[in-house]
Amino acid sequence: MAVDNKLYEVDVLILTTGFDAMTSPLFALGLQWKINKKLSEKWQNGPRIYLGYTVSGFPNLFLVTDP
Repeated sequence: MAVDNKLYEVDVLILTTGFDAMTSPLFALGLQWKINKKLSEKWQNGPRIYLGYTVSGFPNLFLVTDP
C-alpha cells in the first residue's frame, strides 16, 4: 500500500463504510415499550438483546438478523 509516496507493507487492509444495518431500521420504526420509552432511548449505549432474538420490555418483538 502506498501513502504519500511511501510504501507500507500490510498483512490486512480493512475498509469500512460506517453503515448501520442493525439499529437504524429498528429506530426508524419508532417502537416504544410499556412505559413509553423508545427503543432508541433504551439502546442509547448500544443494542442489548437476549440470545440474539428478543429485547427486554418488548415481548412481541423478535429480531431475525444475519451476519
